[in-house]
Amino acid sequence: MDKILSICIPTYNRKEKLSRLLNNIKDEIRGLEGEIEVCISDNGSDDGTADYLKTEWGNPNFELKFNFSEKNEGFDVNVLRATRMARGNYLWTLGDDDGVVKGSLKKLLAFLKSIRDDHVKVVYLNRTANEGVPGSQPRNGQAYSSSRELFTAPMSFMGFIVFRRAALEELDQNALERGRGTNYMHAWALRLISLANPGAKAIHFEFPACLTGTESEQSSTLRAQLVFSRAFFHQFWTLLWLNKSSSYFIRNYLSFTMKKLFFSAFSPFFEILCERSFRGRSKNRLGPTFFIQTFSVFGPIIYTYYLFLRIVPDFGASFLLGLMLWLLKTARLTRETDYAYWKKFWSKKNGSDFLRQDSSKVQ
Repeated sequence: MDKILSICIPTYNRKEKLSRLLNNIKDEIRGLEGEIEVCISDNGSDDGTADYLKTEWGNPNFELKFNFSEKNEGFDVNVLRATRMARGNYLWTLGDDDGVVKGSLKKLLAFLKSIRDDHVKVVYLNRTANEGVPGSQPRNGQAYSSSRELFTAPMSFMGFIVFRRAALEELDQNALERGRGTNYMHAWALRLISLANPGAKAIHFEFPACLTGTESEQSSTLRAQLVFSRAFFHQFWTLLWLNKSSSYFIRNYLSFTMKKLFFSAFSPFFEILCERSFRGRSKNRLGPTFFIQTFSVFGPIIYTYYLFLRIVPDFGASFLLGLMLWLLKTARLTRETDYAYWKKFWSKKNGSDFLRQDSSKVQ
């Protein structure tokens, strides 16, 4: 019999963090075992994750499924594998360094059972304050995000998304697979759901449920932002290519997509300039290999620009930043063209979290 909720966890080389999460879930799932399953997809870890799961979690008191890949095929592939293991009516995607807020599972299950509107394809969870991750304002459980908002401002934090399984299964699976390489498969899926269901919406669950991991995925803010920029360029370029013959897409989202495509192409140059302007000549220097791996044939051009800015004097960097902000404002590529906004962003210890919090302003 299908469960109400499947907790889907993609993991790679984080045995200790995964262990902490599983023990957390074990405590929270007590009394709800018949309605929840946990699906773990291991992306070819070489830190003993597979042996640990088979040995320590071979016979838990709740339904637990494993998938073990022979090699690491990337985050996006692993997210898809984890969700495709699931048989619950709803799928909650959790990072292996996330956690479940005490007492939230029971409330979430009751909330999911109460949903009667077939247009609700997604549930957005409220954020809880956590070290290094700002909390959001509470959202009433009957607040909705429209289909357009699912496309133009999809949730960036994977742990705050609960998908209706049918909504994912009804998508063109070839189109879903095209989200590989974005590093944001969950956001890609939200955009596809919006396009496939013009009346789709996300309902907001008012209670905090997910404790997000605080460890930055990248070794520096600039590295994280450059990967972020490349991923979103890939998303918008692929969306444009897949929907070039769709009158609905052209009528409703072509202008938005073109604007964001240009912004994401422009973004690496802007992000490098921001770091130079607000952080000076960073000691955490990025090498040419990173730029080539991230931006392919454009890597040498962006790397040369990166090296150039390291020798530009401070007043020159400030002048260039002012010019770029003026261009962004003139072209209306983003709503955030205020110097103070970007200064605040780059003053954050973990800037990538700050950007994802305000992702609707730049995506």
